Amino acid sequence: RWENGLVGPAAQFETATTSFLVVSETWLHFSDPVTVEMLINPSQQAVWQGLAGKGNGSGQYDYLFAITPRNTLAFYTEQVGGVWYEGSTKIYPGVWSHVAFTLGDCDHPKPGISQNCKLNIYVDGRKDMVSASSYSPAPGPYRGPTEIDLGPIGENDIEIGAWPGAVHQNQFKGLMDEVVIYHRLLGASEIKDR
Repeated sequence: RWENGLVGPAAQFETATTSFLVVSETWLHFSDPVTVEMLINPSQQAVWQGLAGKGNGSGQYDYLFAITPRNTLAFYTEQVGGVWYEGSTKIYPGVWSHVAFTLGDCDHPKPGISQNCKLNIYVDGRKDMVSASSYSPAPGPYRGPTEIDLGPIGENDIEIGAWPGAVHQNQFKGLMDEVVIYHRLLGASEIKDR
């Protein structure tokens, strides 16, 4: 269902089965650099909500961008042992937020391997403080690196509005608009101007 968004119509995610699948294409198999940005207006809080991710949902997540039960943004990849990289800025229900993550500036010791990738999370054009957390759930994030190592990115589809590959698990509920996936790093000034 479509509702009025900030920029034309916005997708309304309202049921436990609402999500969009971006069918895997060769151009989506990149590991870095990548920027994913979107406008979100969640209608719930204090629960996991998948925003965008790539993986098969059964032990292999290339990446996942989500809202945590602490109402912050987080980035996850199982390629580094299952570590969540969590922001600190709160996301509130009923309020539009421009959110993004960038991952890149990686070292490439051999083909298909990306190491020391720089992760940034942005909320409304401002770079968020990112901490590492095992989130099982951890009592709170601790200061950690924002450098991530990635292996080859699989040929899985990208899921928008839920955890990838899972059967309607951790659905986003609310409005989502202007979802864009770039195969380049957007700079802080580019993100701020959106």
